[in-house]
Amino acid sequence: MLLKEFFCRCCGNSEVHPALVSFAVLLEKRIGEFNFSACRCLEHNRKEGGSPTSSHLPTASAFGCCALDIPCTDGAYRWSVVFVARDMGIRRIVLANDHIHLDINPNKPASVLNLE
Repeated sequence: MLLKEFFCRCCGNSEVHPALVSFAVLLEKRIGEFNFSACRCLEHNRKEGGSPTSSHLPTASAFGCCALDIPCTDGAYRWSVVFVARDMGIRRIVLANDHIHLDINPNKPASVLNLE
């Protein structure tokens, strides 16, 4: 796993919740190497069309960014990621056309599965 994937691609900010880093490391052990993005500054978040209260922002929690986006369009891979994430305790999941959003934000409701 490359640590740069946790950094904002715009400015390099890397304020990430330590539990998110631990989750990503354990997820990699279960499903193998994967690409993802995590932290976003406000400008990057706006460019991505993210919510002003996005869990990708370094201000999402007292500990920083709380979400990973994993690029994914393959149904079998998508199933594996979601199954393992749920097994590992992730309770906020968004399935988008081209990625899976996994979120550990303690400031948002748990047990959420959304489709975009």
